[in-house]
Amino acid sequence: SGFSSGLVDSTPPEGSYQEVYFDNSGLSEVTGNAGEEFTLPLMYKASDGATTTGLGVEIYYDSTLITPVAVEDQLPASMITTNTLDLSDNSNADSDESTDKYIILNWADMFGTWAGGTDPTIVANIKFKVAEGADLTTAATSIRLEGSETAAGYSFYGQDLNLGEEPVAEEPAPEPVPEPEPEEEPEVEEPVAE
Repeated sequence: SGFSSGLVDSTPPEGSYQEVYFDNSGLSEVTGNAGEEFTLPLMYKASDGATTTGLGVEIYYDSTLITPVAVEDQLPASMITTNTLDLSDNSNADSDESTDKYIILNWADMFGTWAGGTDPTIVANIKFKVAEGADLTTAATSIRLEGSETAAGYSFYGQDLNLGEEPVAEEPAPEPVPEPEPEEEPEVEEPVAE
């Protein structure tokens, strides 16, 4: 057992999309014990690399296991750059019963100049801590990303993050190895005596 993290495999939508995911590379140092703080950089890019009018992102989590401490270094947008912590997920908007709270982040840029480029940009650093009484070496949880608003002409593409107890590596059942067929001796044709 132990603490691990991994992005959930998913398929990008058709057409242009605004992609959001967490950079979990810094979590290799995390042990998963109660009270421990960790920072997850929220990465963003538009599939076409263009700047846009902004984005609204909801980050869903299970508050019995992790709690947000702060949103730091939020990339500014010209009109609105806001975040709200600890909202109640009463409507189960992310279709996950285990998440009970969410953070909302909003960016609005009237001139459409927000966050361009073909490389992902850190749009915020979300600092969480392992909740009191929780132990992520024996429990697992997901942080889910939903789009509350996208720029016109874009779909939202969020990659959820799994955290916690290291999943037991599911080894595929070994294929039965076929017994090698005994090789038949090639028949040597005797030359026919004239």
